Amino acid sequence: DMRKMGGLGKKLPITRTTFIIGSLALAGIPIFAGFFSKDEILFEAFTSGLLGPVWGKLLWVLGAAAALLTAFYITRAVAMTFYGQPRDRHIYDNAKESPSVMTVPLIILAVLSTVGGFLGLPFVKKWNAMHNWLGPLIGHEGAEGAAAHAGALAHAEGAAHAGGHSLTLELVLMAVSVTLAIIGLWWAWQNYVVKPGRAEAMGARFQTMYRILWNKYYVDEFYHAVVVSPLISFSRGLWRGFDDAVIDGIVNETGRTIRAIGKALRPIQNGIAGNYATGVLVGAILILGYVLFGGGR
Repeated sequence: DMRKMGGLGKKLPITRTTFIIGSLALAGIPIFAGFFSKDEILFEAFTSGLLGPVWGKLLWVLGAAAALLTAFYITRAVAMTFYGQPRDRHIYDNAKESPSVMTVPLIILAVLSTVGGFLGLPFVKKWNAMHNWLGPLIGHEGAEGAAAHAGALAHAEGAAHAGGHSLTLELVLMAVSVTLAIIGLWWAWQNYVVKPGRAEAMGARFQTMYRILWNKYYVDEFYHAVVVSPLISFSRGLWRGFDDAVIDGIVNETGRTIRAIGKALRPIQNGIAGNYATGVLVGAILILGYVLFGGGR
């Protein structure tokens, strides 16, 4: 719970450094890996004619807004965890760096997050090792499919450039998205490190919106009301109406019936030899009577 953390950067230097590198990659800051993939996605959305030019621009706006918010929330996580004053002294006093079984993979991932993006330079297609590597798996199989996919990509890129989608446009969009990411980073840093009371003050000022966001748009409550509660009610009905009344009723009635039969037959097995002899005699007479008078009919 980040609300109980703070100031842990001094005690977890490797975790802090690798976390920051991963955060910069997630925020799409040059030169980290997320920058290359994010900006190519945004550029392809902006220039896509698949859904029409208006929809492509709208998708870019939504993606750019998401990039801004991503930079904000990941910087907030860094600030609340590793900087500022400890919010829970017990957690701070007992915090210690992870063993090498954790830190070594973190270091490897941090290095890849730093240099891995250069495999996919967005505006230099011939140097982009990632641009077409899944292409043959998506279209037709084999060499013909790969050639057809490459031809389709070339046609799409040619059409884009013919429509004015040039390197300049890609660089401008890239600059805009990076600027938005930097704004998100700076905004979070101001709210949670420089002036940590500003976030609480903003929450008090916009209580309705704060409450909606704090409760995650009430998705959990909606899910509980629409899915969980009806399932619980349905299950309770099966339990009491079918399992208790029908299944248990059949089992219980069977047991009661067997018990009643046993109770009725119990006097016969009373250990008195005369009663057993009488029973045998009555049985023999009944069998003899059936054979003599009813068996031949």
